[in-house]
Amino acid sequence: MVGGKKIAQVARQEQLSRQWTSREAHQPQTEVLIAELLDRHGDRIEKLVERSIKVIEEAFEAEKVAVTKEGDILELGPDHYARLQSVRRLITLALAGRKIGTSIPEQPAGGRLRTMDEIRTKISGGHGGRSSKA
Repeated sequence: MVGGKKIAQVARQEQLSRQWTSREAHQPQTEVLIAELLDRHGDRIEKLVERSIKVIEEAFEAEKVAVTKEGDILELGPDHYARLQSVRRLITLALAGRKIGTSIPEQPAGGRLRTMDEIRTKISGGHGGRSSKA
């Protein structure tokens, strides 16, 4: 992703090959350049992130309203669409810059994680599985 766009989109827009664009976007020098640019504006970015979080937080309480022909304001209740969009924005913000799917899952409260073979055995009624007898 580059600026919220997929690399293939950027490549098409700039009339460059996707392979070259991808290679350049993932070069360590490119990452250093981006980090330097962001560092120069760290204070502003921090303030913008704080404001963004506040807006997202306020959107959790969004209400639908309508105005009648007479100018009266009608309160229609919770704006579920806006509230769900705020959740989406929060997740996007929280995951920004993180590689998805690389975290190690937490162990269950009752012990260790199970292997796929152990899960298959349990499902097929093997060791520790439920008996099909009544």
